[in-house]
Amino acid sequence: MLDSLSLLSQVFIILVIWAWVCVGNVIYFVIRWFWFNRFQNKAPKDKGDQQVVVIEAVKGVEKEFHAHVLSLMAQAYPCYRLIFCLSDAKDPAFGFLTDFFGLDSLPRVYHLDREDIQDLHQVNPGLISIDIVLAGQARTCSQKICNQIAAYGCLTPQDKLLAWVDADVCLTDSWLADLVYPIQNKTLAAVTGYRCLVPEGQDWVSAFISVINSSILTLFGDPWRNSFWGGSMAMTRQVFDKFQIPVYVKQCFSDDESVAALLKKNNIPIYFSYAVLPPSTIKYTFREMFNFGRRQYMCARFYYKFHVFIAVVLLGGFTMAFLILTAKLFFWQTGSDILLFFGLTSAMGVRGIFRFSFIRYTLKIQGYGFKCFLLETLGTPLIHLLHLCICFSAMVGNTVDWAGITYKIKDPFNVKVL
Repeated sequence: MLDSLSLLSQVFIILVIWAWVCVGNVIYFVIRWFWFNRFQNKAPKDKGDQQVVVIEAVKGVEKEFHAHVLSLMAQAYPCYRLIFCLSDAKDPAFGFLTDFFGLDSLPRVYHLDREDIQDLHQVNPGLISIDIVLAGQARTCSQKICNQIAAYGCLTPQDKLLAWVDADVCLTDSWLADLVYPIQNKTLAAVTGYRCLVPEGQDWVSAFISVINSSILTLFGDPWRNSFWGGSMAMTRQVFDKFQIPVYVKQCFSDDESVAALLKKNNIPIYFSYAVLPPSTIKYTFREMFNFGRRQYMCARFYYKFHVFIAVVLLGGFTMAFLILTAKLFFWQTGSDILLFFGLTSAMGVRGIFRFSFIRYTLKIQGYGFKCFLLETLGTPLIHLLHLCICFSAMVGNTVDWAGITYKIKDPFNVKVL
């Protein structure tokens, strides 16, 4: 009788845990849905009364770069400028830009006004000018930051808002208007979007990193918890000048997390816009995937140590619990262990269905396909184990490779190019 009661009590506890996990996920994604509806903020077409300068640090030429440049030149915003910044004439982007704009030679700073652009390409009248800047080789910061600092020398008093974009994202014609809309209409100082990694051809390795990335995407929402993403972020010129951003980042590795840490330190919230989720098509090998993840957590290690600590604790706790439960299931099997194993795995499946549905159907990320669905619903333990390994790898050593350059990071403001 006692054994029977003990088993019933264990079954009851397992059912309570399963219900708690399921209800918890329902509540969590209802909150996500609330944040989405509150902060998607699609901007009206051709609206905006403040001039924006869009800064893009370029290294190399991706296969979508031509379409990307055209999309930047076709933004539905009434007054904006573009600044392309790259290291030197050896960069493949140099050849592309000189051909694209019909330039015979390119000095350190080259300026194209609206008439020059219209002679070469049919663009919308909102594009005021394009500057192309050669920054030289970085020594005490990342090459991306070195390029951006050179671009800051081209700012004009008319540039009231600054926006940053990466060269590998796919942009709609409303991207810029959607990005700066919260700043212009809600008296905010900083806004960010976030990447959506879409596997090319749905290979498993790229699907893994896409799912890991989506787990981070769904954490955004609360302005006091958000961070910047350098692929789509913006701030007011007032904040940029007040904190002397070019001086602050001149010895940093990360262009986005370093600035986000500065704003948080000064109690300036970072607004997250669900309207700015540009997809990036990826096709990674396992080594490329691991290096990408390690670089992200290396940045977080130096600028957001507490966040990395929480990630390690949660991922490590889940992975250890799952491994112990699996070992018990196969070597010391009891009826309650079987129930607990399948109860928790089914609860994880429910969580995966909710998150996949949120990414695919609420955020409308069409490339988030069937393999991502399988990993979300059935591969959570493997995803967490891989995610944990990436976190641990970022805890070891202080060198990191980025775009073919090796950096040594001693502290947040001490970076050396090797």
